[in-house]
Amino acid sequence: MKTKKSISLIVLSIIMGTSFFASSNINVYAAPSTSIKQITTLSPTTITPNKPIVIDPNVIRVDNRLLLGKSKVEQVNKNYFYKSNTYRFPYKATDFHGSLESKIYNYMLNTENQVSVHNKAVQLHSGITINNCAFFTSEVLRRNGLSNIPLSTSLVSQVYSQLSRQGFKKDTNIKNLKPGDICFTANYRHVYIFMGWVNPGNYDYAYIVDNQARLFNGQVYHVRKINSYEQSKDTDPISYFMYK
Repeated sequence: MKTKKSISLIVLSIIMGTSFFASSNINVYAAPSTSIKQITTLSPTTITPNKPIVIDPNVIRVDNRLLLGKSKVEQVNKNYFYKSNTYRFPYKATDFHGSLESKIYNYMLNTENQVSVHNKAVQLHSGITINNCAFFTSEVLRRNGLSNIPLSTSLVSQVYSQLSRQGFKKDTNIKNLKPGDICFTANYRHVYIFMGWVNPGNYDYAYIVDNQARLFNGQVYHVRKINSYEQSKDTDPISYFMYK
C-alpha cells in the first residue's frame, strides 16, 4: 500500500544567489520502507557547490493527465537522477544559440506545457501513445513560432527536412549543444529537445524533453544518456543537432 506525502522543495543556489526550485510543491508517492530523507531535508544550508542534492525521480508523482497508454511506467536507475544545481537551470539569454531556442527551453520547463504537448502528440497520432517523437517535437516548434510546420509531420525525417528548409544550422560536435536545440539520432530513429547537461563538462547524461515519458518514470522532462547507446533503455546516441 503506497502512502502519499506532500513535500515542499525550496532549493537556493548559494553560489549564484538564484532559486532553482521556486517553492514548488511536489506530491510524492513512496512505499513505507522507502527513505525520502534526502528530499524532505532540503534547506539552503545543505546546498554546496560541490555536493548538489540528488533527486530521485522515482518518488516524484506521475502526472495523471498524461496519456501514457496501458503499458507499465518504467522506473529509472541512479544514472537518471536529477541534480539540484542543474535541474531546471535558469539559463541566461547568452546561453542559447538564439531567441527561438530560449523560447523553447523556457516553454518546456512548464509542467502544464509538457502535459499539453505530450497529449497533443498522442492526439495527432490518432490516440497511439508510442512513436510520437516527430509529432511531439513539431508541436513544440509550432507553439514557439514555427507555425508553418504541418500538423501531419509524423516522421523524424520530415522534422529534419522542415528545419533544413527553414535555415536551421546542423552541428555534430556535442560540446556545442545548448538548451533548446533539436537533437536527432542516427537513421532518423528519434528526435528530442536538449534541456541541459546533468553534469556540465561531462557530455554523457542530459536533461531532455520528448514523447518517451513512459520509459522514464512518467516524466516528460527527464534524463537521457546521449553520447552512446544505453542498453537498459534501448536509447541511441545523438548523431547531430540543429538550431536556428
